[in-house]
Amino acid sequence: MPDLIKQGHIFIAQPPLYKLKRGKQERYIKDQMEFDQYLVELALQEAVIEREGERIPAAEMIQIGSNYLILNKLSDRLARRYDPVLLEVVRKMAAFAVPDIAERDYLDHWSQELSRALMAIKDASSHSATIDYRDPIHWTLRLTLKVRGVESKASFDRDFFLSPEYRQLIQLSALLDAPSDHLRIVKETRQIAVETLRLAMESLLDDIKRGLTTQRYKGLGEMNPEQLWETTMNAETRNLLKVRVEDGDGANEIFTTLMGDDVEPRREFIERHALSVTNLDT
Repeated sequence: MPDLIKQGHIFIAQPPLYKLKRGKQERYIKDQMEFDQYLVELALQEAVIEREGERIPAAEMIQIGSNYLILNKLSDRLARRYDPVLLEVVRKMAAFAVPDIAERDYLDHWSQELSRALMAIKDASSHSATIDYRDPIHWTLRLTLKVRGVESKASFDRDFFLSPEYRQLIQLSALLDAPSDHLRIVKETRQIAVETLRLAMESLLDDIKRGLTTQRYKGLGEMNPEQLWETTMNAETRNLLKVRVEDGDGANEIFTTLMGDDVEPRREFIERHALSVTNLDT
């Protein structure tokens, strides 16, 4: 077996994750990324967005759709580490900047602005925004919020606000969440006013999803023989992944950890890497 792998003779068939049906058309989708991109493509094909009475050019719409997907993916990834409700509040704030004034004074002012944003949330019964300040480069912003009896907590340190992830989050939010009084969706004979480009994309995608029948496969056992042939066995249409072993010792260690009889190393591995998982289906 090692020789077969080294010579590039071992391949793994890649079955699709989704089957989509729209009218009489059917399409197999390999993973979540392709699924999201396909929905955006459909949405932009069937409607246009006008701004200030002018149609947004197709090239710009493609970029808007791409930014929308990137923002959603980034938000989902950060929501594994931070409470999503409080992360959304931070996202909508004016961007944190390296201050020209004393950082502690800047932080005090910024936390007051955050406190007002928390207080404005509908049905919020209590909230707080406090700074644990040790020195100019070691501090933590702690937020709490209780809405309808459900309490949310999150802590953001200085490294978070200076990270590329936060900067990208703020930049995309500025592009997609900027309010406009003259933005509307035009689809066939309908015109729908929307406040932001993000809300426009969500409306378009909701329309597309209503016209789709979606089947998500959890394994090959959910496919009938014809589907197995079409997606996984037919040499003319299937997708194959070539098996490469760049680090045989490392691969063997991971395999033993995840598939071995000892439970404790497997549990520790899952706990250590759970927040860094990007796609469990591929």
